[in-house]
Amino acid sequence: MHNPCRLVLVTLLLAGCGADKSPVTPTAKAAKSTKAVADASTTPETSAAPAKKPGDAAAEHAAGQWQLPVLGVAASALEDNWGDARSGARTHEGMDIMAPRGTPVIAAADGVIRKLFVSKRGGNTIYLALKQHDYILYYAHLEAYAEGITEGLEVKAGTVLGYVGTSGNAPQDAPHLHFAVHDMQGSDDWWRGEAINPFGFFQARN
Repeated sequence: MHNPCRLVLVTLLLAGCGADKSPVTPTAKAAKSTKAVADASTTPETSAAPAKKPGDAAAEHAAGQWQLPVLGVAASALEDNWGDARSGARTHEGMDIMAPRGTPVIAAADGVIRKLFVSKRGGNTIYLALKQHDYILYYAHLEAYAEGITEGLEVKAGTVLGYVGTSGNAPQDAPHLHFAVHDMQGSDDWWRGEAINPFGFFQARN
């Protein structure tokens, strides 16, 4: 004779007491595992950023903010001649911007005229110390300084500083502005500083 209580207990155990009745088959497990892998694959891979050259961060910050230092010259007309060979086994540490003689040369950013200097190579030059960065902008081969430009003068971006020419060792038939950026690295000496390729400072305009 069967015990009624035992039959009820067995029936309850087989019913599963409200648990999910859908069996988890190996195929279902594999599907879930595959989905997890697929989800993981959508996570973007990360890698170390390539090392930047000196001055790259500065150029990225200033790009599109500085004015081109020669009036009427488009950014698309600029040429990256940094590192070109020069006389005396030197290399070019700046950017030559070709323009007709007498074209106005302007302050690329707000600053203070630190030095007006006439040198054998650069001719009539200007050293413009920027207000917001530890840089000096160097202008060379000027035909002349603009009226009223003196050392210690504060100027706004766009102020005419001088005019394109061929003073110094520039070829007489190739008037241009030699434009350079010097990272002063905390130095207060206007003639010191590490030269930075200026070309990148104007690329956001292209």
